[in-house]
Amino acid sequence: MRPLFADMTAVLAASDARAAGLNPYAHPSPFDPLGRPHVYGPWWLELHRLGLNRGDRAWLGLLLSVSASAVMVRWLRPISWHGMAVAFLLMVSPPVLLAYERANNDLVVFLLLSLAGGGLMKDGVRRSALAAGLVWFAAALKMYPLVAVAALGARGGRRRGFALGLVVCVGFGLVWWCWRADFNQAMTSVPVPSAVTAYGLRIIAIAWEVIDPEQGWFLAGLLAGLGYWVWLAWGDTEKIPAEWMGMYVIGASCWISCYLLTANFAYRAVWLLLPAGVWLRMAQEGQSSSRRCWPALAGLLFLCWLRSMHPHIAVIETPAGLRVVAAGLGIENGMALGITIFLACAVLRMSWRRWRETAPKQAI
Repeated sequence: MRPLFADMTAVLAASDARAAGLNPYAHPSPFDPLGRPHVYGPWWLELHRLGLNRGDRAWLGLLLSVSASAVMVRWLRPISWHGMAVAFLLMVSPPVLLAYERANNDLVVFLLLSLAGGGLMKDGVRRSALAAGLVWFAAALKMYPLVAVAALGARGGRRRGFALGLVVCVGFGLVWWCWRADFNQAMTSVPVPSAVTAYGLRIIAIAWEVIDPEQGWFLAGLLAGLGYWVWLAWGDTEKIPAEWMGMYVIGASCWISCYLLTANFAYRAVWLLLPAGVWLRMAQEGQSSSRRCWPALAGLLFLCWLRSMHPHIAVIETPAGLRVVAAGLGIENGMALGITIFLACAVLRMSWRRWRETAPKQAI
């Protein structure tokens, strides 16, 4: 799409508007080529103070994409040919490439929260505090990452996780209060996704209306996709080592929150790479509780690559082609809903185990 690194361009254009004394929340935006207003936290509007402007979009977009790719490689860390194939196909899947192409600032948040998850891989008050600071900063930038506070209980005891989570929430509340006018303006301009650009609960209803002539095929695909993940979620299959819980919960919580809010534009599938890294490590190391990790990875790959059918939907004219599209959209939406349920069940099970493990021992 044009301009190259379109979302990075929009952020820099909003900062340029603020530097010029103009309203970055105006529609159309005075400097963005597509006229998009600013829809993120107010701190992005201070980029001009770092000497950055629209002329820096190319090298910033490239740097962001390369940095995110490096983190993905480091986290997925394949050690077998099978693992290498899975990691490669995930990293070049349409949703991930869309994030690179647009240089969306979700990649900035992805980097911050990946560092937070890395900090939680080893126990320690300082590491947990650093992770909490990164979660707070990410939330101040894009709001929805606040849900990642759930990961702070992955290491240490209950009290530490609760205390750090409370500090992060209070800190975010202070940021919101201090810049509440900016946040309120941004919230009024948040784009509404459509059936072919996002994942989310409301997308199922939108797609149902769009595919009106072949709703039976759509429903069949929806149930098939949902059934796959419900089958995987059935039973006690997510005995994840404690050091990986933080990364898993960060990716799962960000995906789940955006899905429920129907704010999951396709590029937010990058959050699924964090749980995928856990599945891949468990599968390659042959852990006893990893028997369904390969099927989970296969389902994630299928979900991500289904996105490649969307550019061809507009040219479908035959009844048979429409049925294929209806079934494909149903499967995609069913699998998106299914993986959300799967991750939610896994996080709840892990949280319950962790809660019991870190409970204070009563004296006998």
